[in-house]
Amino acid sequence: MSQESEKTAKRKTGVVDADEIISRGSGTTAKESDEDYAKNASETRCFLTSVLFLTRLPCPMWFPLVGAIVGLMSALWFDFMASVLPLSLAATASVAASVRLTGCFHEDGLGDTVDAFGGGWSLAQILRIMKDSRVGTYGSIALALFLIAKVHLLASLGPSEWRVGGGQGAGPALVAAHALARLSGPVLMRGCHYVIDEEDLKGGFYNWFARSKELLSVPRIVFSVVLASIIASLAIGVQQALVALAITMASSLIAGIYGNQVIGGVIGDFLGATVCMIELLIYSSICGKLPSSLAPAFRLGMAYLFLWCYKALVTRKTDDSKKA
Repeated sequence: MSQESEKTAKRKTGVVDADEIISRGSGTTAKESDEDYAKNASETRCFLTSVLFLTRLPCPMWFPLVGAIVGLMSALWFDFMASVLPLSLAATASVAASVRLTGCFHEDGLGDTVDAFGGGWSLAQILRIMKDSRVGTYGSIALALFLIAKVHLLASLGPSEWRVGGGQGAGPALVAAHALARLSGPVLMRGCHYVIDEEDLKGGFYNWFARSKELLSVPRIVFSVVLASIIASLAIGVQQALVALAITMASSLIAGIYGNQVIGGVIGDFLGATVCMIELLIYSSICGKLPSSLAPAFRLGMAYLFLWCYKALVTRKTDDSKKA
């Protein structure tokens, strides 16, 4: 077989041909420079970009709000199923509803990340494994353990008790956790280099989305932190919301450091995996399952939040002075 024939055969392996994937591009025919992209970044565009990226709905500072919507829909499904089924089955149905709504977006990232980081020894190997549509042993085990843990924690939280500023049970916890966990996305995208894989067949879309970093100005990041905190406070109360926020920021810091060391930044699948892990930690915190020994990590998270804001403001002033 000639080299050209071998190349053609490789490109036709899988359910969808490589040429078809590449032809989809970024999903838009718009052509803009980075400067124009940032200039035209209206709040409507930011919100719709968040919806498009985080869900299957047809439409990044709005990540927490989109997460809260997903969490609310999952919570309503939990409450409905809990009225006719045991809590464990209601929790299972709620998880199924959320992954259907998001298209298994974050769970796919978790599986791909664990497969890649577990099986890859170099950046090239990690990226090659990460873009493989097949799920390996590492990813399968990680997904199974994640889903089992999530169902167990939601069932342990018990029936929903909806009260503004102090809700109890699985429903309010779902709203708060989905909102806060997605806060890690804008924070990591702003604070870390976004790794672009030029060889990925789907790079036209994902690499285009990497440009959304241009939308993440310092005021918008601060707004997203405040927005996520308000949503969580209304759902589960101020005290628990502050603990959950500290968990989110500490986890984002650890994830950012780890991502920088292993692949030199962050990538879409890695962001999705981080969202999944933060969700579990927040549910565990609300359940009272986290040990008190983790309190220093929570304080570290809050310290990181203030230091990050200070660094971002200094960087912005420096950039403004250079432009002037």
